[in-house]
Amino acid sequence: MAGSSVISRLRRLAPVVSRAGGAVVLLAGGYVAYYGRYELRLLRGRDVADPVIAAVVTLQGWLADGVDQLGAIAVAVAFTAVLTGAVILAWRARSVVRGGTTAGPVDTEPSATHVERSHDG
Repeated sequence: MAGSSVISRLRRLAPVVSRAGGAVVLLAGGYVAYYGRYELRLLRGRDVADPVIAAVVTLQGWLADGVDQLGAIAVAVAFTAVLTGAVILAWRARSVVRGGTTAGPVDTEPSATHVERSHDG
């Protein structure tokens, strides 16, 4: 029972996660295009002072310092925990679907063998 409630909550979150993922991809693509334009300005010898690039470099330095302070072992443990949690959730979702305890759609289409046999008669 608890597994099916987790799955139904995750299914309700799917549209939100999908949109959030799309927003992240859109932002990343926009930044890549912006950075490409910055590189072209740099190659042409134009002014290279850019507040967006400076902010990203600052953020990158902050993140790198944080990871360095945590240490490789702590980062590896956190990564392993997240990966293990994802695998467990996927396994539970799969077992709930296989066990037939989910309220998902029911296949009402006749199978190919059923259709063939019905025409044999």
